[in-house]
Amino acid sequence: MLGHIYCVSAISVDRVFKIDHLPQRDEKIFAAEMEEQAGGQGLWTARALASWRAPVTFVTCVGDDAAGRWLATEMSSIEGLDVALTTLPGRASATCVILVDPSGEKALVLSPSEAAIVSGLGKNIAPTPGDVVTANFFHPGVQSVFAQARANGATTILDLEQPGLSMWGWDAALRTLDETDIVCSNAKTLEWWNEGERVAGDLLARAHAFATRLGERAVRVCVTLGRDGVLALDRGETFHLAAETISVRNSTGAGDTFLAGLAFATLHSAPFTDAVRFASAAAAQFLTAGNGQLADLQARYRRLGGDHDFISWPAVRLEG
Repeated sequence: MLGHIYCVSAISVDRVFKIDHLPQRDEKIFAAEMEEQAGGQGLWTARALASWRAPVTFVTCVGDDAAGRWLATEMSSIEGLDVALTTLPGRASATCVILVDPSGEKALVLSPSEAAIVSGLGKNIAPTPGDVVTANFFHPGVQSVFAQARANGATTILDLEQPGLSMWGWDAALRTLDETDIVCSNAKTLEWWNEGERVAGDLLARAHAFATRLGERAVRVCVTLGRDGVLALDRGETFHLAAETISVRNSTGAGDTFLAGLAFATLHSAPFTDAVRFASAAAAQFLTAGNGQLADLQARYRRLGGDHDFISWPAVRLEG
């Protein structure tokens, strides 16, 4: 029987402004469009998984305010997504402003984060052998969640990005990596890391050094490089997967969809090289057309050389 995926993450009200260019210092511009949506890295991941009919629970919390109630309503409308929601009295729900230009490039401003929003996330889940648990922050609470998940036979996947590192620090990230099976990072985090390390060489050489450093703690590593594809490491062996040539409509959520692809393929016991191909196909599909049907995604995955068979699981909304 197929296992279950738990996406442990905060959630935010995303205010997306579509503009003709990203503003310079002191520049005032008007947006062509503006929309509000439920967002946050983990929700993008969970939403993609639900669209492929994967058995997934989004584990999150909101403040006891109007924004929190709106977010709860939005999450309940996502077909196939089970939500384990905690409401925190006296706390404000998170918000995020996202500026997107016509090429899909973006800039984000996050509201101040409170430790209370994430400190208890995931404490009530009970993963079993074959399950997958994902997270995108390094609070000590997630370290214990990952440790318990691994003790129960589940696979843990960590999304390692620069904003989380700025907030929690490298020491917290490294302690979390000690309880992580697969870590996923990106080019911006790589370059932020390299400001201190000063690794010479081209982008792939720097990515190799970064992946090797992360691989000292986690068995498997992915570093997404945008148009330069993905550099992955599996038990010390690296491989590079070139990116498809695509037209990007909006890059917001693409990295989180890559993470969803990794989790989905891991749930299906795919070899790591196939998991990376499937995740790359998922991100490319999202960048060009949004989350599509699993059949469309599998066709794209096979064009990348993948040959593992994936199934969609009858969507069941859990109680509680």
